[in-house]
Amino acid sequence: MTLKEMERKREEILGSFLDLGDMRRGTLSERYVHCNKGGCHCSRSGEAGHGPNYHLTYKEKSKTKTETIQPAQVNRVREQLVNHQRFRELIHQVVELNEQICRARSLEPEGEVRSAVELKKKLQKQFRKRRSER
Repeated sequence: MTLKEMERKREEILGSFLDLGDMRRGTLSERYVHCNKGGCHCSRSGEAGHGPNYHLTYKEKSKTKTETIQPAQVNRVREQLVNHQRFRELIHQVVELNEQICRARSLEPEGEVRSAVELKKKLQKQFRKRRSER
């Protein structure tokens, strides 16, 4: 892939960030609870228990946090988790591509560095424009 093709690909990937919606990190789990009351259906053998109850677990400042998620919000939270995973994948792709671009630029004359600065300014302008359209 040529340097220009790599730069175009990077521009395309960076544009994909703008299409991501809300995102959250963490894991969504579904839990069932047994209340251990003698007459309750959950105390019968083979019963799943009360639930499902949904919990989102994530790390914040090196602490594990857990939030209870209402059943009506589960689909939205799942979508946010998928968006976060997509975000992480895009970052990985951009970093790999940038490493390739840096290696390719190290083989080019110094004048080509100016085009990188121009590309950065162009991307920032596009980002601001798309952001203002929202």
